[in-house]
Amino acid sequence: MRAAGLFIIAITIAFGCKKKKEEEVLAPEIEIVSLSETTVKQFNNQVTLTIKYKDSDGDLGYTSSDTLALSVKDSRLNKADKYFVPLLAPINSDIMIEGNLDVQLAPFFLLGNGSSETVTLTVQLEDRSGNLSNEAVSPSLTITQ
Repeated sequence: MRAAGLFIIAITIAFGCKKKKEEEVLAPEIEIVSLSETTVKQFNNQVTLTIKYKDSDGDLGYTSSDTLALSVKDSRLNKADKYFVPLLAPINSDIMIEGNLDVQLAPFFLLGNGSSETVTLTVQLEDRSGNLSNEAVSPSLTITQ
């Protein structure tokens, strides 16, 4: 009887662990690969931000350009700019994906009266399940007149 009880406990623990793994929330992971420019003239230079992404269930990106999933926050500002991310894997594919994503950023401008300002960008990606990635911070970017 005692051996049977231990067997039942062992089975319960094994299935309990497996169930917990299935319920685990899997958020995307990102890191900054590069900025195409590290010094820009205000309103003139186009900056491309390259992000490396990894998502275990492939639910990154949207079909509608009205849905903005990437936030890029300039360190001088209180609110982030939002960007569209296209589908990075077919809907309902539930596959592990990883790769690089290039984002053309809005032109930068000086906020103060000086001739230059240095900023960093904090980036975060949201998947279709509403899971937020880690925040990644860019190298410094200098904006000049």
